[in-house]
This record gives sequence, structure tokens and C-alpha cells, in this order.
Amino acid sequence: MIADLVRETLERGGRVFQAGLDAHSGATDLDHELIEPGAERVKEVLVLAGSPADLRRIATLHKLLPEAERVVVAVADTPAAHPAPVPTPTPAHRWRSLTELRVYQPKNRVWVVDARFSAPTPAGRTVAATARAFAGHRLDVIAAPAAAIAGVGAADWRPGDPNATPAELTGPVPDRVGAPGGDIVLRTVEDDVEWAEDEQPVDRPTVEAASWERIGRPGGTELAAVPVEPSMIPPVDERLVNPMGFVTTPSRGMAMLAESGGRWSVVLDGRARSSRSPPRAGSRTPTWPGSGRSGAWRSTGATPTAARCPRSGCWRDWRPRACRWWPRRCRAGPGRWATGCRPC
Repeated sequence: MIADLVRETLERGGRVFQAGLDAHSGATDLDHELIEPGAERVKEVLVLAGSPADLRRIATLHKLLPEAERVVVAVADTPAAHPAPVPTPTPAHRWRSLTELRVYQPKNRVWVVDARFSAPTPAGRTVAATARAFAGHRLDVIAAPAAAIAGVGAADWRPGDPNATPAELTGPVPDRVGAPGGDIVLRTVEDDVEWAEDEQPVDRPTVEAASWERIGRPGGTELAAVPVEPSMIPPVDERLVNPMGFVTTPSRGMAMLAESGGRWSVVLDGRARSSRSPPRAGSRTPTWPGSGRSGAWRSTGATPTAARCPRSGCWRDWRPRACRWWPRRCRAGPGRWATGCRPC
């Protein structure tokens, strides 16, 4: 379905932008390519995002998108229970040329927003409005200080910030209407790059060098390329990870996120309340560090061990001596799941 959207848009002379997806022929990958600031008009714009988090990064770069009479925003993977992301056309005077707005779901977990205008309109407005719809139309305060961003992956530092001002890697920062382009400049670079203005930018490494996703994998903390300082790693987009926000006084106290045996666990009062092991790409069963095989069980003595049955896909905490399916019903013997295993 995504490939059909790309092909049809290119055939009609449109532009395609994407983030969080595998490369499509003719599409501009915003995660790895730089877009030169400047006014451009095309007939149609297609924006592809792998998830709502990827769309929020694109929304930070919305000022770089061209003007078009038709704008299509497609998100390939959304939470199953997420409601329809219906954009709110506000402020109204910027949406006067809107003639048609369609929100539909061509297949499960995929949402598409199709907007048509009577005159060329900045495509970024539709992208930013769709990103707000995925966040539940929450009223966010204007982020301060105002940031100017430059470099590949700079949007990861300001996800979902439509007020960020994109700039060239060497500067200067373009001015906004009635205000400077930014109070501070954040730039992602691999080598030393000169800056055209007196005030030096804040340089950070690219996402390929450091990300919480890489560190969160088993053995990620041992990567030599990952800096030690947490301030050198892009922040987690809390609007999607924790959309409801934190409470001031939690009724159950403060829990701790700890890593043990290749799994992340939420530990409260000395007990693991939940745990999750990152699955191997392309596999339904986890790969345990040092096991050399998928789905291997790592014994930790009397401590409950989280395991996943490849047949049912269920995660449960089970103890070998307490589980009625082990080892009498497990044909693979102690320490491994067999295809005939059932959930505890």
C-alpha cells in the first residue's frame, strides 16, 4: 500500500518525504538527508512516517516542506486502539483554501490523512496538524528557549516542536516574522564545521552514533561509539511514551527501571512488576545475550524468569519447579521452549 502511494505521487509529479521507514525510490529520507531551506511549489506532497514518533520528528522540520495543492500524510504503524487522527484546522485563517479533508484507514494500524486545497499551501501545516492529532490535541506551551536546528537528525532533539527553525549546517539562522530565528542553535555534526555567526552552536553527535534505542538493546552499554554523558544522547519523546504525564504524588511510590539478564524490568519494593526483552529483528522469539540461539532460557536460580512461548506468543513469569508444564510436558528438556509448549 505504501509503495502504491509513492508510485502514484511520483507519477503525478509530486514530492515524497519519509522518516522511520526503509528507503523508497524517489523519496527523500529526512532521517539521513538534508533539505535546503527555500520556497518550492509542487503539485502534490506525500509524507510517510513509520510511527507517530517519526511523524513528530517530521513536524519539527515542517518549514522545509514545499507548498502543494494536495498533501497526503500516511503513518504505517499506529497503536491498535488509537482513535482516528482527525486534524484540527487552526488557526482558521491559515486553512481558508482547504476544500477537502479525508481521514481513512486503508488497512489495520495504518492511518492516512488526505487534504486538498484550492491554492498552493505549505504542506508542513497539514503535517503539524496531523502530529497534534496523534498527540490527542493537547495544548502544549511554546518551548523555550526557541531553538534553531541544523544537521541530519537534529529533529530528534526537538520532536514535535513546530516552532523550531531549520538552518543550514554552517549558518546563519533565518529570521522569523518579527523575532530572531532562535535563542540557541543545536547542530548535529560528525566533524568540526565552521559557523557563520558569532554565537557558537551546541554541537551534538548524529543519531547513528548515539540513541537510547541502541543503548537499550542487550550489550548496548558496551558500544564504544556511545558517549558517556547522557546529555549527548537525544531525549525520549515523552508525549508518546508517557502521553498522560506524571502525577505529582504517586500512590504506589517510585519504581526503578533496571536491566538484568538482558531484560528491562520495572522494580518496585524489590520486586519486578514487569519485564521485557528486546526481540531480535525478524523473529518472534527473543535472542538472549550469550546463548547463541533464539528462545534460550537463562536460569537465575529461584528468581522468576520472563520467557515467551513461540506458539502462543505470551510473556509470563514462571518458575521451573512451580510450572506444571515443566519438565514433564516440555519435549525440549529443561532450559528451552519446544514447539508443543503451552503458556503457564
